[in-house]
Amino acid sequence: MNQSIVSSNPNLRSEENFRTLYENAPISIWEEDFSAVKNYIDELREQNGVSDFRAYFDEHPEALSQCAELVKVVDVNQATLRLFGAESQDEFYSGISIIFADQSLEAFKDELVALIEGKTRYEGEGTSRKLNGEVIHNQFFVALVQGYEETWSKVIVGIIDISSRVRAEEKLQTSEKRYRTLFLNSPISIWEEDCSELKKYIDGLRMEGVSDFRRYFEENLEAVKHCAGLVKLVAINKATLRLFKAGSLDEFTLGMHSFLIDQSWVTIKEELIALAEGKTSFESEIIVQNLKGEMLSTELFLTIVPGHEDTWAKVFVSDINITERKRAEEKLHFSENRYRALFEECPVPLWVEDYTAIKKRLLELRKSGVTDFKTYFRENPQFVADCLKLLKLVDVNQATLDSSKAETKEALIGRFDELFTSITVEQFSGQLLALAEGESTFVTETEWRDLEGTEKYSIIRLSIFPKSESPEISVLFSSVDITDRKAAEIALQEAEQRLRTLSRRLIEVQEEERRHLARELHDEIGQTLTAIKINLQALPKIDEPLTLSERLEDSINNLDDMLQKVRNLTLDLHPPMLDDLGLKAALRWLVDHEIGRSGIDASFSCSGLDFRPTSQVEIGCFRVAQESLTNVIRHARARSVAVQLEPESNTLHLVVSDDGLGFDVADKFQHAENGRSFGLTGMTERVEMLGGRIEFRSTPGNGTEVHAWFPSASPFPAKHQNHEKNPNSPGG
Repeated sequence: MNQSIVSSNPNLRSEENFRTLYENAPISIWEEDFSAVKNYIDELREQNGVSDFRAYFDEHPEALSQCAELVKVVDVNQATLRLFGAESQDEFYSGISIIFADQSLEAFKDELVALIEGKTRYEGEGTSRKLNGEVIHNQFFVALVQGYEETWSKVIVGIIDISSRVRAEEKLQTSEKRYRTLFLNSPISIWEEDCSELKKYIDGLRMEGVSDFRRYFEENLEAVKHCAGLVKLVAINKATLRLFKAGSLDEFTLGMHSFLIDQSWVTIKEELIALAEGKTSFESEIIVQNLKGEMLSTELFLTIVPGHEDTWAKVFVSDINITERKRAEEKLHFSENRYRALFEECPVPLWVEDYTAIKKRLLELRKSGVTDFKTYFRENPQFVADCLKLLKLVDVNQATLDSSKAETKEALIGRFDELFTSITVEQFSGQLLALAEGESTFVTETEWRDLEGTEKYSIIRLSIFPKSESPEISVLFSSVDITDRKAAEIALQEAEQRLRTLSRRLIEVQEEERRHLARELHDEIGQTLTAIKINLQALPKIDEPLTLSERLEDSINNLDDMLQKVRNLTLDLHPPMLDDLGLKAALRWLVDHEIGRSGIDASFSCSGLDFRPTSQVEIGCFRVAQESLTNVIRHARARSVAVQLEPESNTLHLVVSDDGLGFDVADKFQHAENGRSFGLTGMTERVEMLGGRIEFRSTPGNGTEVHAWFPSASPFPAKHQNHEKNPNSPGG
């Protein structure tokens, strides 16, 4: 076209500008002809008297379909071809049925009614498809070109692809639902609060010159209560309702004023001081009451959510009930930014692992026809081992770093496999089976080591995040430290083993005592009785008075000897003076009787014992001294031994010391565990059974000291004892 003609004709120049804009526009633009639709509408208005076209189309959907078919696409621009994946306009026109396959007549009805009502522009959102079938979310606008209001022969339609925005919104909704589930169903009481008014109040105090907030709040309790009233409750979870015995959110909100009691304000004051001093988190114990008036002791954790430090508009508060404290593992789920504070500040070690690759392997296994996973895992341990290698640690919280002695998350993630070195294929198969069978939780007990090599025991609970359409799957792990409980169990097992060993030894000692008694009765007393019997049998045959007298005298001497042996045997079993004269006299006799026959220099000292301990204590103390002296005689090769008994506060302190060979105490106790020596173990068990304690102080070549402390419970003065001294008793 001649340039001068175009320049002199404004309409031609405007059309050229329009075509340039039309063809090069970055968005899809259509030119459509609605004239046939306009004629059809006019006929309905004139012939049928239709005035409310929305109601008419609702009652006659076929009329709306007829209008849609009358729309004629005149032209589309290059952006439209690119949007719908067409190489040419011919390809585009031939595929229009695909493009509008999902278009709703409801959306077209809104667009058409707008034109009928005289509007020249309409905007909306809808869906269409590319020629390859891919769904497109779009925002469209319909504009009736100026000058064509009477005919509707030129309508411009613009389409903007908003698929990315729609997918982002859907993802956001999924994320919001996921973490709302975490918030609502967390087993820990969680509050979301808006403390922005509190922040303004404290800033106002600071502007008025308050700098020492501790002093200010301690001197102004009413200010503390006023601050508490400025906090706005945003949301609470189900655990909070259970904790405070509230049936609903309304009941909880109405009863909030009754939660805080006199003891509560001390903690509230400290919380306010911490916030006023710039801290973004606070933890303490607090005493409150629920709606039933029951007192609750809880651990309170407060955190200002990152990004809200300047306004305090979003604050998380969690309460852990410690009124009836148990070793509780708390399940907390992976959180994004909004709930990040909940995950990070939880006092229970939490970490998240990515099970996506494992889930994929399980799905493949299921598709192959496997239904009995338990049997399959048992018969195919290599499959379980391969899945174990697919575990991927995603995140950990601060409590996990503290318990594992790791400085950073990166350091722990890089060395996480060093912690659970005791995980076996058999242990992991339990987790795998729970996942395969659709379980959401699994609990196991395991041994592990922190990064410093310290052995620990924990109860590990895994919780699978709620199912979603995403193929990814994350598992939340929580850990409860049971190291102390395990140590107590091991100590109990060792004590039971010692008890069984001691019981076995007691039976052996009992049998040895019986054999000893049998030998004494047979060898000593039996022989004496036999000699007496022989003498008595010979008496009738003796005629000589002198011989008869000698036989009688010999029999009497034998009887005296036998009586002495019976007396000695009785004393060895249980000295009568222990009952008659008490512990002091019995120990003195024991030293004289036992050591006197061995040739070892012996001494005994006791002062200040003006009361009688219980009979159990007297017997226990006597037996420990007896066992100690027996060991000195048999093993020590000592030249001297000393026995001391002194009252100390509420105890009796027994000391048996010698200058003999000495021994390695730890080695002797090891022998006892191996069943080769029971003396020290027996004394220890006897003393501890009475509520006392015993120490063995000895090294090879330096003698031995046995120190035993017995409780002097239920003492009574010696003058109240009604024991008579037996002149025939040893030491009497």
